[in-house]
Amino acid sequence: MSEHDDPILKVLVEARKLVAQGWTQDADARDAGGFIVQFLSENATRYCLSGAVNRAARVSVLSNGNTFWGVTWDTAAKALDVLNNMARGWQDEADAVHYNDNPGTKQSDVLALFDFAINYRRSLL
Repeated sequence: MSEHDDPILKVLVEARKLVAQGWTQDADARDAGGFIVQFLSENATRYCLSGAVNRAARVSVLSNGNTFWGVTWDTAAKALDVLNNMARGWQDEADAVHYNDNPGTKQSDVLALFDFAINYRRSLL
C-alpha cells in the first residue's frame, strides 16, 4: 500500500492540518469566539486532537464516494489508536485525548505527537 492509498495516514495528516490552524482543549471544537461547537460545524475554527481526527475522517472517507458511516468511524478509531499508542509510549499518558487535555500540554506538543504518529505510520508502508 502506498502513502496515498492509506486512509489512516490521510486522516492523521489532515487532522494535523486542522490542529495547526487552531487548537483547543476540553472540547472537540470551538468557534472563533471560543464557544463549544460540534466538530462538523461550519463555525468550528479550533479543534482538539480527537475532534480533528473525527472531522478529517469524515471529510476524507466521504469525499472518496463512500457513504457508509461505519467506515468513517472505523478509520477515525484506527487513527486514534495510532495516536494513543504514541502518547502512551512517548509521553507516558493514558491516551492521546488525555494528553491533549492535560493543562501542561501546548498546541506545539500536540502537533509533535501528530508528527511522531505520521512518521511511524509512514514507516509501516
